[in-house]
Amino acid sequence: MNACCPFPQVVMSLARFPRCFVPSLFPSLTPAVSQRGPLNRRQSPLLCLPPQTSYHLTSVGFSLKPDHGLKNVTPAVNKDATNASTESSTTQEKSGRQSEGIDFTTTEGSDTSRKERPADPKIGAASTLEALLSLVAEQRNDVYQCSLILSKIRSIVRSEEQRRDVLADPRFNHLIESIDSQTSKLSMNNVFSCMTCLRSLGVNVNAHVILALQHDLLWRIRRCSFPFVLMILQHQCSRMKTADEKSSMDDTLLKEAANNIQRRWIEITSLKEVLSLLHHHDMFGVEFLERVEDRAVEVTSEATAALLSKTIIALANAGRRPAPLLRSLTYYLNKSNLRELTLRQLADLLSALYRIHFPDQLLLDGIAQELSGDRVQPHVVPGAADIPKAPGMVDSSVESTSKGMSRSILRSVITTLGLLKWRKTDVVDSLVSWLQVHADETSGQEWISVLLTCAAIDYYPPQIEALLQTHLFPVLDWSQLTNYMRVELTWALAALDKCNDELLLASLEPSVVSSIQGPGPRSKLLTLYQLAKTRELELRGVLEVLLPQLSDTAPFNPPLLVVGSEGATASTSTSPVPEPPTTPKKAVIASASPRSQRSILSKNVRDALATFVSRKNCLRENVTTPLGVPVDAEFFVDHEAKPVPLATAGQVTDKKRVAVVVQDFKELCLHSIHPHGATVLNVRLLRAMGYTVLAVPHLEFGIKDKPIVKVQYLSRKLKEVCG
Repeated sequence: MNACCPFPQVVMSLARFPRCFVPSLFPSLTPAVSQRGPLNRRQSPLLCLPPQTSYHLTSVGFSLKPDHGLKNVTPAVNKDATNASTESSTTQEKSGRQSEGIDFTTTEGSDTSRKERPADPKIGAASTLEALLSLVAEQRNDVYQCSLILSKIRSIVRSEEQRRDVLADPRFNHLIESIDSQTSKLSMNNVFSCMTCLRSLGVNVNAHVILALQHDLLWRIRRCSFPFVLMILQHQCSRMKTADEKSSMDDTLLKEAANNIQRRWIEITSLKEVLSLLHHHDMFGVEFLERVEDRAVEVTSEATAALLSKTIIALANAGRRPAPLLRSLTYYLNKSNLRELTLRQLADLLSALYRIHFPDQLLLDGIAQELSGDRVQPHVVPGAADIPKAPGMVDSSVESTSKGMSRSILRSVITTLGLLKWRKTDVVDSLVSWLQVHADETSGQEWISVLLTCAAIDYYPPQIEALLQTHLFPVLDWSQLTNYMRVELTWALAALDKCNDELLLASLEPSVVSSIQGPGPRSKLLTLYQLAKTRELELRGVLEVLLPQLSDTAPFNPPLLVVGSEGATASTSTSPVPEPPTTPKKAVIASASPRSQRSILSKNVRDALATFVSRKNCLRENVTTPLGVPVDAEFFVDHEAKPVPLATAGQVTDKKRVAVVVQDFKELCLHSIHPHGATVLNVRLLRAMGYTVLAVPHLEFGIKDKPIVKVQYLSRKLKEVCG
């Protein structure tokens, strides 16, 4: 056993011996074998070792750490052996079995061609394709220099004509032949570089040289570092999505890279690697992604603000919402300087927080501070207004400090504000100010986005009225808008109390109503119909089209009954309570049953209200008004705000009809007690029908408060609204 023999043969020979024979043959291997048992091919790290490396064995065997099994195996070199092997530097191969605690230290054998040597000065000095191709004959026997020539050729080729000339040159074919015949002598970086360069130059995907390079990558992928395997995965995924021609080896290499990564998830050491994996989440299963997310929590502390924001965006794109990871990411983002992020990154981050439903208040406030500061708001340069301005020249009195702001970024931010129902007025004012300065460069899309958001958050900037009159309405062609957009704009103007009767009637035409689909647009169309009825507008033929479209949409879950000129069906209401005098009489829509699925908050409010408003004689709960607007409860009060029995309410002259509207978090703006646009419009409809609205926001009414506190709060609110 003093001879120099290849280590793989010895280990595979050990695998054939029973455990009891190993101590007598190799005493120093006793701790490892006694713990692990006979080796087999799956447990053996042979596939992770360079095939040309030799291991010198003596009668002493191998030096092992007694408490780590096969970890840190160092070949024991005979003192009488030559110094040729000890003069070469030792390298530590981190293989795919690193996750199992296996780590080998080997000595370089006779294969020194895989070492990356300095490039030939002639290659560095060559700046043309002709000069590079002329070096092929000189460097043909050195595959490493050939790979450098190929890489530089790829960097020079820019046009399709140059690419065709290179592929037709016989010297380039000699270069390919040289690489093809000596692939095993290249390092992994050179193999990957040659493969990508040849693909980029348009070499056939089934060419022998590309298949040989792919096969070499596939054979040695287990002993590549984790970042390198990740780079292979990214390249193969990008190629599979964009390349016109694909080979079976492409798919094999992609699957092997994905499988290798899943086995080595413990080697993830940076958030950048997590980000790369999230970009290709469709390649992995749910269990692996959960492991990656758990691993990401441990590496977020050292990431930059840009990397943290990109990870949140990647999670949103992947449809993932891991709460522990998101809390960690937002925590370190709040500690970092958000000024390092560009306006585009801030806009994408804001959109991602909406898509994953994770509106962290501290992070949102930090984003708002950046979007409402000097990065967006332009300021006036003192004395510049007196400088004469040539025709077509930008006003020099205004200096825009919003570097990076663009129309697309503005639309993204303003749209996300509306989707979040985030009533951040300083951000809206800042964006409107930017639009005011760049009004000549904007189109109607930006103004439409601003209008829809203002309606959603119930905020109408003071300077926007004149801007809409000069930049939106004159250029807006309603006939060119889709029916969906027409309904959206009409609803937005109605929520802001800026909709006229002509526009309301145009949006309620039967042809428009019949084309609207989806619960959201249907609900808005219903609100417009209710608004038209409160204004007593004639809507002949609309009801027949509207009812089938809305019969399955809340709050009209049961069949609808019609009273008035458009229908002869009698109302199902038998209550002696008269309808308010402002309620339209020509077309009244009533629900056959009250609202269902009320919240716990609504029940608590009604229970507290019942302590001073009798449920038996004065209070009606879960009511749907004749126009279909839902309320949690209604009752009558006299001029002293005292409840009036329903049976005698018609005899009381000075009375008020009170509608109790419980505003849960869905009816309010984000992190605010201000109701959003849809809630405000419903309250306005109730008031138009003659109701006195008693609104109860969920942030003011505590479910866990004492009963006396709840009653005092409701009694005080009732006296305030009744005056």
